[in-house]
Amino acid sequence: MIMGYEDSCLVERCLQGDRSAFADIVERYKRQIYSITYSMTHNHADADDLSQDTFIRAYENLRRFRLGTSFHSWLRRIAVNICIDHLRHKKRFPENGLDDHPEMPSGHNPHNNAESNELMTSITKAVDSLPADQRTVVVLREMQGFGLKEIAGIMNCSESTIRWRLHYARKKLREKLQSYIEP
Repeated sequence: MIMGYEDSCLVERCLQGDRSAFADIVERYKRQIYSITYSMTHNHADADDLSQDTFIRAYENLRRFRLGTSFHSWLRRIAVNICIDHLRHKKRFPENGLDDHPEMPSGHNPHNNAESNELMTSITKAVDSLPADQRTVVVLREMQGFGLKEIAGIMNCSESTIRWRLHYARKKLREKLQSYIEP
């Protein structure tokens, strides 16, 4: 069975009042949505909340979904928009506290672990400092592995706009991480 066809059937069942069909949708996509929200926030609690918000918003707006289009893309677009809103709000109203950052796998050499942790922290800070549109493109392209066309669909803009944002984001990241780049 084609995955898109299964999604359409689940959406139709949801629209007819079958709540178990939406539970199937959540089960199918919860890991992918969490991966997006965590990649954008670097915080497990925020990622959990934003993932849940994504599914709530999808459920509330299910009647707006156009059957025959990609449900998966529609759901990812909701997740990305929720994350962008969250990051903008967080930037305007910063909280006092520590964010949890991605953990590096531990090895046998403490010196290498310290360097790896420092690098990961620097990369995370550099990505976090990007404007929301550039950060989103970097996360979707470099961390989630989406293609430019797919990102353009998620962000509702042209591929050339995505290329431009990615170019300038990479340029800013090179500048911010220059000390880690070999001469």
